[in-house]
Order: sequence, then C-alpha cells, then structure tokens
Amino acid sequence: MEELIKAYNQTLFKVNGFQKPITVGCNSIEADNFLQKTTIKSWAYITAFNPLSVIFSDADNKNRNSLLKESIWEYVYEEGTGVDVEEKWPGEKSFFVAGITKEKAISLAWKFGQRAIVFGHLKKPAELLITIHSEGNNEIIRHQKTTFLCSRKVSANVVLKCYDWAIEQRETGKCVISGFHSQLEKDVLHYLLKGEQPIIVVLARGLKQGIEPELQEAFDKGRLLFITPFGQNMKRVTEKTASLRNEMMMEIADDVVVGFAREGGKLKELISHNTKPLKRLTD
Repeated sequence: MEELIKAYNQTLFKVNGFQKPITVGCNSIEADNFLQKTTIKSWAYITAFNPLSVIFSDADNKNRNSLLKESIWEYVYEEGTGVDVEEKWPGEKSFFVAGITKEKAISLAWKFGQRAIVFGHLKKPAELLITIHSEGNNEIIRHQKTTFLCSRKVSANVVLKCYDWAIEQRETGKCVISGFHSQLEKDVLHYLLKGEQPIIVVLARGLKQGIEPELQEAFDKGRLLFITPFGQNMKRVTEKTASLRNEMMMEIADDVVVGFAREGGKLKELISHNTKPLKRLTD
C-alpha cells in the first residue's frame, strides 16, 4: 500500500485546459474555478485504465475508459491524463469529474477496479482516497465475474439450488465473487474450491493477517483474490460494513446471481437498483 501511495503522490494529474496539473495534497485554483459550473462543490479524478494496477492492453484500456465516459454523462467533466513523473508507469487517460459526491466517486472506482482515486472539495487540497485493498492474485480481475448474493434465511429447496449452481460454475470454470460469510455462502465456497477456477472473496472488514487453512492451497495456486473497501483498522463485520461490501460486489460484477432475496430485506432493496444482468435461482 505504501508503494501505491508513493506512486500517486508522484503523479501529475493533467486536465485538458488547465495550465497546471493537479497534485495530491495541493489546492488547484483551476479545479475550484471549474466547480463554479456545478451545484455540488466537489470533484474526482478517475481512470478506468489498468484495474488493480494490472496492465491491460491499449485496446482494453480504451474500451474501459469509453465505458467510464458513459457512466459520467450526467456530470460536467473534462478529459485528462495521469502522468508518472518518474516514467515508471505509462500515462493513463482519465477524467476530471466536477459536481460528484465522494460516495459516487468511490462507487465508480469500485466499478472500474481502481485501487485509488484523487478527490477534492472547493478551496481544499486534493486528497488520495484508497478505494480497494487487495491480497492475492490481482490478475483475476481480468476475468468475467459473477457476483453471488443470497439472503441468510432460506428454504432447503433454495439451498439445493445454490449448491447445484455452485457446482455448475466450478465445472464451467466461472469466476465467482461473494462475501462467503453466511453458512450458505461458505457451503458455496466449499464446492467452488474443489475446482480450478478463480474466486474473489470480498470482505466486510479489513484484510486478515493470515489465510484460513481451508483456503491456503487455492491461495498458493493463485486462484484467490481478496478485496475489501476497508483498511486493516476495521477489525469486525457490522451491518453497515456488510452493506458496503455488498455494494462493492455489485459494482465489480459483470453479472449477478441471487439465490434468494427475502421480501422487505436489504438484499431485495440492493438488487432493485441493479443495472447488471441478473439471474434469480428461484425464478
């Protein structure tokens, strides 16, 4: 993480039309002036290039940034390029997005797999926001990813359908994302671990100090990626951290599978805002 912070601190965040680049820890008069076009006096500098610091091809990065551009159509924005002053990292096409809240900016960072973004308020220094902490094989981010979600209390019929689905994903080599926190989710993970496909575990707390014995073999083989929006100071799971974890999973996913969503439950509310392809196992 120290290396990531150092890299961002050494980056010049150039914006088309700005005379001076934005730098972390400094005020930008030009950014402040740009905010006059908006009602929300905050901004974010974000890219879709090279998620989790994994180098993607020029074509892939260009396509990802086009998708990011589509995601910010409602904001006032300007294009730019993040440039490493030591030239150890290739320049990344980016967007200076004005009038965006911190929560929405972080959501975009999750959606495009960005470990950090730069964020600012009117007449305040630009700050670095660490948005994704990770451990394991970051290359897994390249895969098509299916998020699995399910309410805690389910019938035996739903349980069996979830097991069958997990076995199908294992046999077809699909990459599955989940918190794997509830007993049912742990059972799904049990079936997935018997295969060879990659798995992403999203934590509702900071990264753990060690790997659970049952996960060690898959971790050593490069099949596991742990990600979380929380630093290591977050030691326990709460209702709030679990909710943020689920939002992160939805953003990162290419598609979503729901084992069962209880009426009136938080999962039901979460998927009501989903824009990704969604499949319900109980339909």
